[in-house]
Amino acid sequence: MLGPVLIAFAAACGFALSTSIQHRAAATAPESTGERRGGLLRYLLTDPGWLLGVTVGAVAWGFHAWALKRGSIVVVQPVIVSGIVVSIPLRAALDRRPPSAKDMASVLITAVGLAVFLVMANPTPGHPRPDRGAGQALTSAGVLAATVMVFAAARRRDRVRAFMLGTAAGVLFGLAAGLIKVVVGAFDSSAPQRSLESWPLWALVVGGGLGVALNQRAYRIAPLTASMPILNIVGVLVALAFGVVVFGETLARTPLALTYQALSMLCMVTGLVQTGGRERRGASC
Repeated sequence: MLGPVLIAFAAACGFALSTSIQHRAAATAPESTGERRGGLLRYLLTDPGWLLGVTVGAVAWGFHAWALKRGSIVVVQPVIVSGIVVSIPLRAALDRRPPSAKDMASVLITAVGLAVFLVMANPTPGHPRPDRGAGQALTSAGVLAATVMVFAAARRRDRVRAFMLGTAAGVLFGLAAGLIKVVVGAFDSSAPQRSLESWPLWALVVGGGLGVALNQRAYRIAPLTASMPILNIVGVLVALAFGVVVFGETLARTPLALTYQALSMLCMVTGLVQTGGRERRGASC
């Protein structure tokens, strides 16, 4: 299990750096870019800093796929999501300032929660071939839920809208994690065209792209604290559900194990929420 965890941590560091760079670019975009539909994304596509963040993110996605090919979703995804705490020292380094004690306390809380979860969950790898019917049903349900959330967000104020957009993006990113495992598991190097003909690949491309767009919009209209915690929490829960339903992965189910899993998830959520709060105050300076 150590191999996939280390690879996932490398991916998490890449995502943290990518997120920090992209958030800086989106937050400093001219106000006029948000006046027309798609204006922000068109502006960001011409911003060298944002494109650098995208490139780093693409490399991180490669490590993410590698980790999912070697390990189970229920192991890899919590490591990926908890990597958001790496953004605290990264943002401090980008701003040329040392991280505060409170910042590092948030990192420690999340790290402890992750460590306890991985030990007490004791996940089984499940079966190598996904249940295609369950995968299609879960993906369709997730896309429908994200769509409803996006339309409902249009009538809300900025902070609530960012929260709802973050939730929708979290659903899509959680589905993307599961679809990555489906795609890399089914890839045949002797017949790569088969991957181009499969629905999981195109669902991954479209869903992942929409998730990025929604995430960038949430960054633009409100501080990170409004969208980042819920995005990561929903993302990991959807990914875990995908692993259980589609690949048959399981977690330890004894009362003691379930209690520790719940407490460790609470620690991770607390650390993520505190991390978002730190980012909000840092962004206002």
